[in-house]
Amino acid sequence: MVDAIVADALGQSSNADPQAAVQSDEPDQETPIMSNAQEEGAFLPAEGEGLLAMDMRAELESINAVDSVYVLPGADFRSDGFDPDGFFFSFWNGYLVGKTDATPDTCLMAPVNLPAGVTMVDMYATVIDNSPTSYIWLSLYRLDNYTGAVLELGKMQTTPAFADPTLVTIYDASIAYPDVSYPYYSYYIGGCIPSTTINLYSIRIYYH
Repeated sequence: MVDAIVADALGQSSNADPQAAVQSDEPDQETPIMSNAQEEGAFLPAEGEGLLAMDMRAELESINAVDSVYVLPGADFRSDGFDPDGFFFSFWNGYLVGKTDATPDTCLMAPVNLPAGVTMVDMYATVIDNSPTSYIWLSLYRLDNYTGAVLELGKMQTTPAFADPTLVTIYDASIAYPDVSYPYYSYYIGGCIPSTTINLYSIRIYYH
C-alpha cells in the first residue's frame, strides 16, 4: 500500500498494482462530432464570486439547521464519451484530475438522485484549480422525461485567471426550479476538467 501511495503522489496515472503490468485490448475510439465543452464567450463570474477560501466552516455557516445534504463524490462521475481517457481518479487521494492530454472537451457527468418532493437550496463543490489559463465548471441539469427538454438549474466554476494549489469551494446559492419532482424530471451534474492541475473531489447539494 505504501508503494502505491508514493507512486500516485509522484503522478502515476493508474490505480493498478504498481508491481503488475497492465495491458488493454480496447480498440482506438473514433472522435465523436459533438462536445459538451464550455461555449466560447460563456458567462464567467467575477474573480472571487462563487468561491469560498475556507471549506467547511464557511459552507456550514450558510446552512439552515433543518437542511439535509446529498453528497456526490468524484468517484460517481464518468466520461460523457467525447474524451473517455482524458481523466484519472485517484483511489489514494479521492479526486478526479485531467491527464496530460486533457482538453476543454474532457467532460464528465453523474446522476443526481435526490429524494422526491424536496426543495434544493444551494450546491457546493470542493476543487483544486491551479491552472492560470483553464478552469473547472460544474452545472446541475434537469431533464423533462416526457418532452426531452433540458434546463441548467445552477452552475459552479472558477475563472481562467484563478490559480491556487490549495483546496477551495465553489458554489451556487441560487438554484432555479429547486423543487424535485418525479417522475416528471431527472437530474444530473455535468462539467469539464481540462487540465492536470484541476482536481474535483466532491459536490454537495443541500435541500429541505
